[in-house]
Formats: sequence, structure tokens, C-alpha cells
Amino acid sequence: MGIYLDLREFDSEKMYTPSEPVRGLVLLRLDRSTVISYVTLSIEGSARTSLVKKGPAFILGSDTPMVADESHQLLKLSKTLFPRANIPGLPGGYTLSEGEYAFPFEIGFPLQSQCSKHQPELRHILTVLPPSFEAHAAGEGGVARIEYILRIDVKRPGRFKEGTSIQRKLLFTPSDPAPHLMPLSGSGYYGRHGALYINNLAKSLKAAALYTPGTVPILLLEGRLPSPPILYPDETLPLHLFVRCLPTQMEYILPVTLRSLVIALDSTITVTAGTCHTSWTSSRKLLNLKGLKEVVSGVQGTEILSEINNSILQNVTIPMVTPSFTTCTVEQKYSLNVDAGFSLGVTTKLRPIKVVMNVEIWSRTGPRKELYSAISGDLGRSEGSNLLVPLRPRCLAHLGAVEAAAEDRGPPPPYS
Repeated sequence: MGIYLDLREFDSEKMYTPSEPVRGLVLLRLDRSTVISYVTLSIEGSARTSLVKKGPAFILGSDTPMVADESHQLLKLSKTLFPRANIPGLPGGYTLSEGEYAFPFEIGFPLQSQCSKHQPELRHILTVLPPSFEAHAAGEGGVARIEYILRIDVKRPGRFKEGTSIQRKLLFTPSDPAPHLMPLSGSGYYGRHGALYINNLAKSLKAAALYTPGTVPILLLEGRLPSPPILYPDETLPLHLFVRCLPTQMEYILPVTLRSLVIALDSTITVTAGTCHTSWTSSRKLLNLKGLKEVVSGVQGTEILSEINNSILQNVTIPMVTPSFTTCTVEQKYSLNVDAGFSLGVTTKLRPIKVVMNVEIWSRTGPRKELYSAISGDLGRSEGSNLLVPLRPRCLAHLGAVEAAAEDRGPPPPYS
């Protein structure tokens, strides 16, 4: 056919954002004179999910999987590289001589997903474009894939004249939401705690039998993060741990010594495909210490709040992970899990306490400064009618700032 396409000055490894347009140069080489109708460039995004489940034996057979899948077109933006806007269109196309032609381009990502525009027959969530993403559920048969491509098409006139096209993958991450949309706690920090109860010590302990299970704590482990609890990849974990030893006359539990500490970042992915949905959780250990001998309390009958030696946590960093996001069919949310093992008194038996802290992972990728030019006033828009980046649906419910029912932008129930 004698039509060759190539991309130059284009960085396929770059992580693009709504603030950074995709730039490059399209090279068109013709081996002979060729009639061309137009050369177009487009960015396309899609979210595809699929689930495999065993169907009813009387319908599909006991071991026959049932496959559900769903696809949403997140966006499709196009621009014409040739002919230019100031050149009148010709139904028969344009004859280009043999040679090489260069078309510089610049095209940007929008802030919000446009799947409701492209597929109005489906139910959608109004949310920002999600990041490039791929996940597989071990043993569940669930797959979620969000991908973006840059596509160049050369169209020739005539029904039977073949054109040509090339495409390249794009890596994308959304801008962080407007920070003032996140509520601050009155204490200035976000805290969660776990407890060790009298009843956990020994079933045969006479004192324990006097109490209702789980009502009398003797030891509290509290985790504190800055408020709001937003974490950023490749940055130090801003976690502080405190131990509160409550007043007790059981002198044998003192001193309280920290023996082990495990901190993990859990990612929970929820996928919907058709009428089916499933969730799975994966975990990354950020810290795993054994054999510690950190005495955290040792005064009988006195309530003491002690901070665990913060040098233990100084080298803990957040891994490079995909930020929290929600789409019509995929949601990824995070929690920080702290598992601590304590010994009481002279015994070496470990008493575990677990603290779970729901968090948001942001990318520290901000939109153009003018988007935040109006911090006060209308939270949806700034000068120039540019949309501010909203929080992801159900973000506040995940952090415990509001009840889940109070956020009216949450994902719809499984499709029927």
C-alpha cells in the first residue's frame, strides 16, 4: 500500500495527568502519490471487567463456569491533523506526493469520565477519570482492566480502499481532589485504636469471669495519622503509635512490653460485571519486626499514654501503588493494618492487638493552579468555569467522616 506511520518525540513511559497534554510528532511516509481523506489522532479509554463463577448444575453443569463481562468507554477525544482547519474539505480527498510528512500534535485528558456520554443505556457514576489499572483475583476469576491508548488513523476515500492506523498505550493517573473538600478532625489527627480485654488474658482467671466479655479493656493501642488520612506513594508513613495502659490492680500484667510489630497496606478491589460482583483484598507488608523489647508501661494503678519509640517507624515508606479510585464497575480502596504483639509481666506469651485505619492514597499530582483559584465559594467550579477535582464517590464514608448513605454519588447496585 505504501503508507507508513510512526510516532516521534512521544514518551510512552510517561505518566500523564489532566494537567499534562500528550505531545509528539506523527510521521507519514508515502512510497508513491496517494489520495488521503484525512489523518486523525484520538485518545481512547476503556474499563473492562469480567467474572467467572460456577453456574447451577441443572443449567450449565456442575463444573461449567459462567462468564460475566462488562465494558465502559471512558472517553474518546479526537482531532484532525490533516487537512488543517483552514483548508476546505474535498469529497475525493487530497493527493499527496511521494515523501515524508510531519504532523505535530498536542491533546489532553479531561478531568471526568465521559462513559455516560458514549453509553447512555448503562448506569454510570459521575467521577474523575480513573488511573491506568489492571488486577486479577486469585481463585476468584475476576479481572479488571483500565487502559488508555493513543491512536492515529489515515483514511483514504472510497469504500474498498484500505487505510492504516497505529496505536500506543498511554499511562494515566488522575489529579488529586481539591484538598479543601476533605473534612478535618477537631483533634488535628485521625486516630483508631484496638484493645486487649481482661477476658483475653486467661479463661481460667477468676477476675476475668466477673466481667462481660469485651467490656473491660486493660490495654489500648492507638494509631494516629494526620487529618485527613491521605498517604502518598514513595513517602514516609506519617504514623504514630501510642499505648494506653488503663488503671488495674492486677500487678502481674506489668510491665507491658512490645514484642512484635507488623504494618501492612491492604488494597480492596470491588468489581462489577453485568449482574455479578465480587471483592478481594491483597496485602503488602511495610514493616515486619520480631523480637522487640520495647517496654511501654510499668506503673501499677496509673493510666499512662506512652508513644511507642518512633524510630521504629522512621524508615517505613508507602509503596508505589495506584491511587484510590471509583468507577462505574471498579473500585479500589486502602486500609492500613497494624498488628502488635505485647507481653504482660514476666510471661513471654504474645497478646495481639490489631488496629485498622482506612486511608486514601493520592498521587500528589495536582491540576493547574487556576483550578484552585477559588477555594471559597462554589466548591464545584473556579474561575474560568473549570471543574475542581471532586472526591471519589464514597471516599468520606470509607474514612468514617459520613454515613455511607449520605454520599449520593456512590456506585449503583449490580446491574439487572
